[in-house]
Amino acid sequence: MESIENKKIVIMGGTGFLGKFLIRLLLDDKANVILLSRNTSMLSDFYEATISGQLTIINGDVLDKSFLQKSINKVDSMM
Repeated sequence: MESIENKKIVIMGGTGFLGKFLIRLLLDDKANVILLSRNTSMLSDFYEATISGQLTIINGDVLDKSFLQKSINKVDSMM
């Protein structure tokens, strides 16, 4: 299996139970995660990861095609 260390991975709607679990796994494996979410009230669990630069949080609607195209520019994988 290919290493995900330093890879850019986009997670759409990652503030739910499964999304949070997946993000924690990716952060533990040293991936650079971009979280796209409309639910900013659920993002406090990820504060430390944003400070370290390992996690980028982008607030917006994934149904907005223009927003989505800008957000996923130059990523290695989407989930």
